[in-house]
Amino acid sequence: MNKQNPRRPHGLASRTSAAFGRVAVLTIAWLCATQAASAGLIIISAPASVQPGALQSQTDAYIFYESTTTLNAALPVDIISPGTYNLATPDNPGFIPAGTEVNSYMLHRESVANQLSSVIVAGTFPNKILGVIIGDVNLDNSDPILGNPGTSYPTGLDYRGLEVPYTLLADVVFWSGNQVFISVKSVTADVMDQVRIITAVPEPSTLALAALAAPLLYGAWRKRRYPAN
Repeated sequence: MNKQNPRRPHGLASRTSAAFGRVAVLTIAWLCATQAASAGLIIISAPASVQPGALQSQTDAYIFYESTTTLNAALPVDIISPGTYNLATPDNPGFIPAGTEVNSYMLHRESVANQLSSVIVAGTFPNKILGVIIGDVNLDNSDPILGNPGTSYPTGLDYRGLEVPYTLLADVVFWSGNQVFISVKSVTADVMDQVRIITAVPEPSTLALAALAAPLLYGAWRKRRYPAN
């Protein structure tokens, strides 16, 4: 993001140069810190800092798992339902209800030496996405609730979120109707872009069924591969 314009829904900023994006697709596993990713979106363990200057790339974005939390109060988010969010439809605010157990992931991108650049990254999450936070206020307010306790966040920093409602080189969010796939176009210059993605946590019964199904599936595969004589 660029911090030239003081009027900024969701960190609205001014950009004046052209840039080109690149696309990367990622499948995010339950413990995303242990997985590998295609070029463009790099999965990392929670870093010590996502403050300005701590994690920069001209061509890539980073994503990391933050926490699993049961919400004590309803959590405001900037995007509550699937869709394409751009200049025409910059947001769709709502609340994730109190008592919901959630996983939180942060997507972070900052250009090197304040040079303008653009990337498009995408990911498929293992569980249903419940909401997305792209604006400064909700990012700041959710840092102490969802943030990783070992990570230093730029709470209070202007323009840390996306600039979706902007005519030139606007950021864009696409959340698929399948509720697990999301892509983000990030255009950055002198300030970072950060997005917080909140997903559901599987019910214990679901995990138990998955554990039960695994040996059954293996048995079926083995039977097909090694039929009885």
